[in-house]
Amino acid sequence: TRLMLLMRKGDYVAANTLAAKLVDDKSGDYDGMAAPLAATLLGAPDQEKIDTALAVKLATKAYERNDKQGWQYETLLARAYASNKQFDKAVEMQKKALETIPAQIKDREQKLLDEYTEKGTHR
Repeated sequence: TRLMLLMRKGDYVAANTLAAKLVDDKSGDYDGMAAPLAATLLGAPDQEKIDTALAVKLATKAYERNDKQGWQYETLLARAYASNKQFDKAVEMQKKALETIPAQIKDREQKLLDEYTEKGTHR
């Protein structure tokens, strides 16, 4: 996608601007894109340059659009909170996700919960 290309190119200002423009689009054409946009931002090569507040906004929109259900949306929102240094919220959401997460990825996601917990206690 164009967003991924901009980030690979290192043009984070343009990438953040594009993601914000898409999420604020009033036509409704991009309503279903909140989760992929958040995941793309959170997967950026240089996490220090992404708009973490925008990632939280996108992940929250995706979570709410899915009736505040689904471990995929919960883990995405937890990652967004963690990227925005809101570790208490990241821990809360990750715990919720772990209640319904598939067994084959539970260990990986538990490690992320442990990481969020540790980072939250060392602020």
